Amino acid sequence: MRRIAALPVFFLWFGTVFAAPVFLPTNPFPVAYQSRNSCYFTSVNIALEAKYGTKLRLKQVLGSIGFDGKTLATWESKKKFSDLTHVVIAEYSTKSEFKEMIDRGEPVLVSTEIPLARSKWIIRHVSVAFGYDDDWLWVSDPLDGKRKRLNWNEVFSKNGKVRFHHLRTVSVKPYAEWNDHSKARERKEDIWMCEEALK
Repeated sequence: MRRIAALPVFFLWFGTVFAAPVFLPTNPFPVAYQSRNSCYFTSVNIALEAKYGTKLRLKQVLGSIGFDGKTLATWESKKKFSDLTHVVIAEYSTKSEFKEMIDRGEPVLVSTEIPLARSKWIIRHVSVAFGYDDDWLWVSDPLDGKRKRLNWNEVFSKNGKVRFHHLRTVSVKPYAEWNDHSKARERKEDIWMCEEALK
């Protein structure tokens, strides 16, 4: 397992704050179960919890943007999600970038393909990587709510580029930069479980 260099990035689990831990599969990296077709949104929420020690009231957010899970998340639904929550997504595409981000303690959303049970359909699926070694990537998978491992070739091609969608990292627009409408809506609707963690 690669070690993670200490940076001024803090993670909060079970009331303990520590900087840039070594993420092992047995560590309490957050897990969560997705609702139907919400792997992208649930993975974003897992990464937010790991990075900020707080997360979104996801069911409420998905209702607000009109996502009912009948289809996979679209570009439009992802944009509505970001506009409502102030979550900022950055995209990357190479294995070297992935390692660099994990080494500095950044949760990374990765995409794979999975076959649907009792069906010939194959769909794209998103989970959250938190560590790696020579043979495996370690992820928090919202499909079954567990931490597990993936083969490198499930995410990357031989040339070191992602096989499917971009790698993604999450951040939140600083609370001080939210407009008055957004702040008032947050006070009323309470989308974030603890927006104080964002201030």
